[in-house]
Amino acid sequence: MKTQSEKTNQYYYLVVAGAFMLMMSVALGTVCLSFFVKPVTDDLGFERGAFTFYYSLIFLVGIIVTPFMGKYIQKNGARQIVIAGSLAGGLAFFLFSRAQTLLAFYAASALYGLFFNASTFLAGSIAVNTWFFKRRGFVLGLAMSSSGLSTAIFSYILPPFISQHGWQRGYLLLSICWIALTLPAGLLLIKRPPDYYGMKAYGDDSSQGQSMSNERQGLSYAEALKSPSLYLFMFSLLFTSLIISNLQHLPSYFAAEGLTELQFGSLMSTLSIVLIFVKIASGALADRIGLIRSYFVFLAAGLISYIVLLSTSRFEILFISIFFMAFYNASISIMPSLTTIRLFGQKEFSAIWGVVSMAGALGQVIGTPVWGLVYDKTGTYRPAFMLVPLVMTASFILILVALKRKTTP
Repeated sequence: MKTQSEKTNQYYYLVVAGAFMLMMSVALGTVCLSFFVKPVTDDLGFERGAFTFYYSLIFLVGIIVTPFMGKYIQKNGARQIVIAGSLAGGLAFFLFSRAQTLLAFYAASALYGLFFNASTFLAGSIAVNTWFFKRRGFVLGLAMSSSGLSTAIFSYILPPFISQHGWQRGYLLLSICWIALTLPAGLLLIKRPPDYYGMKAYGDDSSQGQSMSNERQGLSYAEALKSPSLYLFMFSLLFTSLIISNLQHLPSYFAAEGLTELQFGSLMSTLSIVLIFVKIASGALADRIGLIRSYFVFLAAGLISYIVLLSTSRFEILFISIFFMAFYNASISIMPSLTTIRLFGQKEFSAIWGVVSMAGALGQVIGTPVWGLVYDKTGTYRPAFMLVPLVMTASFILILVALKRKTTP
């Protein structure tokens, strides 16, 4: 018979496993969809701009519904959302495989977008932040690193599979993989916070059953919406997302700088692989030195990355830029949820995080076409890349002011 300590440890492991699987599924709704653009448009005759709107639609719908999903999770737990997202996502991929018109793709995307963000990023980060007090950053980084692992795996498997079996079966493969990752995760995730079961978060040594001590106080959802720190933080996150959205344009930038396909392919592969390890390291760093010092480190890494990127086109030296870029990009996976707890406490974290995460999604929706627009108007990405250090610094200042103004204990 298991002791109480063994039972509690088992819950911790289940939460980590569930969050890891949820984050691993993210690649199916992001990177993997890019592999379908050419085969689908060539087969069905769509314009690429019109077709790829189905990708943006996933995030646009998510921006609308995520705050409501966060409030639902705050009240009822994440399990139902994850299970519903598993079934809806599996159905959406199936509908993609049968779609023959743009309207059909858009309808399936809207269905997918209802649950994509809430059943992956939102549910996974809420689970980790609720069940872990100490080593929270490390565990969150470990879970987030799985998205890089799945990106590497599917980037290797999916293109030849589509080439050999067709894009319809490619979508069916993603449908099966999506359900295989998210449905077990939904069953593994703990329905309620640890205090509901008479337990404590990992590393919480507080006495008299006060889970996570002062963090459980914090602000209510309504109070957070009135806090200037919320909007300063969201603008900071928006700016960071705008910067990171240029990843889809990096291969084109490298090609314009004279690199071969093999060279810039190697750089992008390196970025994906380094991200796996850097996300774990970033979370551990936040645990060890705290949020503000971590933000200093991430800013320094980002500035070094783009200074090197803009100063040379030598293939060997660009690996330095890629390494520091991975470190900066990892921060958007780790820091936002940790910062949300620092600013507003644990009291209604799920509902508040649902609002905060809108900024990251909006940055992705706006950023990708804006980078393309800069190139269309100027014939080069350099003017936008030269502004990145300024935007990074502005984002850093905003988060410092937000942390300075925080009102939680």
